[in-house]
Amino acid sequence: HANLISDSLYRTLVEKRIHTPDIGGTAKTSEVVASVLEFIEKDMEESKWHMR
Repeated sequence: HANLISDSLYRTLVEKRIHTPDIGGTAKTSEVVASVLEFIEKDMEESKWHMR
């Protein structure tokens, strides 16, 4: 689970370039979380891996 979360956060910050003000961006925390969740859901669908 940790790698899935870490990879999703990395992709949010690097690929989508979504950053909160504390790291030089303008996005709200909820926007970062929404993006991370999108990546997690996408990766889970692609791998057919399910959370229990």
